[in-house]
Amino acid sequence: MRKGFCSLVSCLGLLLLVLPLALDAQSTTSLRGTVTDPSGSAIPDAVLTLTNAATGFKRQVLTGADGVYQFLQTPPGTYQIGAAKPGFNPLSRSGVELLV
Repeated sequence: MRKGFCSLVSCLGLLLLVLPLALDAQSTTSLRGTVTDPSGSAIPDAVLTLTNAATGFKRQVLTGADGVYQFLQTPPGTYQIGAAKPGFNPLSRSGVELLV
């Protein structure tokens, strides 16, 4: 009977060590899209900026040759996203909600 009790205590001790690590883990999300001109052609090398004013989070990425952009490992929240490239009018959208 004593041996079973020790195993239970060991398991509880291990759980108490691992639980804070699991609680500290942060969930993230991602955002992916394509930037195109009015004719539907991809716009490479556009600068996209993702900003969360509430947290101060800000990240920039460039579109690829196919116009695709991707923000990886982004904290969930409400963001503003902007796109800019010389020769094109800048575009901005607010209230973009990223959920897990």
